[in-house]
Amino acid sequence: MSPLPTSLPTSAVLSRRTLLTGVGALGAGLAFAGCTTTPQPSGAPSGAGSSVNRTLKAAGGNFGFPSPFAMPHGGVTAMYLLFDTLAWSDKDGLTPWLAESFDSSDDLTTHTVRLRDGVTWSDGKPLTIDDVAFSATYLKANPMAWSIDTKVIQEVVVTGPREARILTQPYANFARNVLAAMPIVPKHVWESVTEPGKKQDDEALIGSGAYRLETSDIGKGSYRFVARDGYFLGAPYVRQIDFVPVSDEMVALRAGELDVASASDNTPADVLDQFRKDKAFGFAEAGGATATALYFNLSQAPFDDPAVRVAIASAVDRAAFVDRVLGGRGVAGNPGFLPPTNPYYVDQSSVLPRDLDRAREQLNGRTFTIPMVVSSTAVRQAELLTSQLAEVGITLEAQALDPTALQARAASGDYQAALLSFGGLHSDPTFVLGFFDGRRPAGRQFTKVHGYNNPAYNDLLDRQSASKEGVRKELVGQMQRIIATDAPIVALYYPNRTSVFRTSVLEEMYYTPGGFAGGNPGVMNKQVLITGATSGTKIRS
Repeated sequence: MSPLPTSLPTSAVLSRRTLLTGVGALGAGLAFAGCTTTPQPSGAPSGAGSSVNRTLKAAGGNFGFPSPFAMPHGGVTAMYLLFDTLAWSDKDGLTPWLAESFDSSDDLTTHTVRLRDGVTWSDGKPLTIDDVAFSATYLKANPMAWSIDTKVIQEVVVTGPREARILTQPYANFARNVLAAMPIVPKHVWESVTEPGKKQDDEALIGSGAYRLETSDIGKGSYRFVARDGYFLGAPYVRQIDFVPVSDEMVALRAGELDVASASDNTPADVLDQFRKDKAFGFAEAGGATATALYFNLSQAPFDDPAVRVAIASAVDRAAFVDRVLGGRGVAGNPGFLPPTNPYYVDQSSVLPRDLDRAREQLNGRTFTIPMVVSSTAVRQAELLTSQLAEVGITLEAQALDPTALQARAASGDYQAALLSFGGLHSDPTFVLGFFDGRRPAGRQFTKVHGYNNPAYNDLLDRQSASKEGVRKELVGQMQRIIATDAPIVALYYPNRTSVFRTSVLEEMYYTPGGFAGGNPGVMNKQVLITGATSGTKIRS
């Protein structure tokens, strides 16, 4: 097992084209504008897929080593370029991917998948139904940083050369939450690996995805993915994807260093207006599926006291964040946590409206000085929150961290209070409301609410996941009421999502309804990168 290098070659995965000679060349090689033409990968499929060698440049980041088991929470977009799933989410809903078809029994306990014929791994070996069965059991025993409900799997029975039945406890939305999120991994690579997170070599990146990792500088957040030979759908529409580290995505997009950029909470409206006037750019826009929230560590005083949490929630002016931080481009946080874009949303604003008298009553003359960790990109938000809580005698001492360090602290629970931003709030309740499941271990998911463990809530979480739609919606409404009453966190606001892209590379990009891969809210859905279309698996010519 080889250690993780700073610049990662992937010669053992497939024969490697030498595009770059080192880290310095990588930085220079990524600074090109627009849609570029690069030499066609040797042995690229002919007569299927796109015939143009498009390159897309997107913002780099903390993707880590992109195997399913070594990647950090933020590495899912890159990992799914290498590893496919049985189903996938596009603009119109779920579509079969590695599976030819799938269905679930009426009692939600038996889920049958039928595998496509002729799919191969990137090392040329066939992908079989045994790989599917192995993946389900192996990922249950070795969970990823990205939350997938493999724990509900009880048994996998291979019933034919390309068919298997996955037996579970009663579980609604299994196809979206598991089949469209669980990466299928090669049995011949992983079956003898007992510590998969430590396997960080070329073999660990053998997947069935449309791309292979050609070069990377993991420390800097730079990655280059190129189309691999023999992909079952044909040569992908976008042949090369470069993830480039930049300090400001919109500035980098204008300068030609990126082909797609996502607006932040702090992006001025006039910057977006300039792009709207330029016909070279297109827009992907959607309502809020991300949130900025004040997290409490309920295992530490004073947040083990519900009165303190209710006081803080009552002192916060959520509407002021929408006006002063977002410039009106978003909506105020719901005390019940789910945003209006989630189909299970129930408005809980009447439970904890802003009420300074109530806040002071709950504090009963007590004052607190509380350390709070925040992202270095959220200074304005921290300042506004600090000024609001000062009105009731609570002093916040903000410590700014880079986003990677903040996520690590949040995942481990190493904080008293934290100001966090995250996505996936439009996804299935089993995923997003699982943040409050006190039975989940710390250390993997930075959105976990540490120290909160309400047995009544946990029971509702289990019951809703096993219920059909009408009953399920009622139970999820009860869960939101508990969150609003207990105030384990304070959802401050949900910003609208806006991404700008260069139409010479892709004519359209979109935000996936409900997110992709179990709730990812970003615009880099691999379906549009592979097909050049917004739905289905047919690749544009």
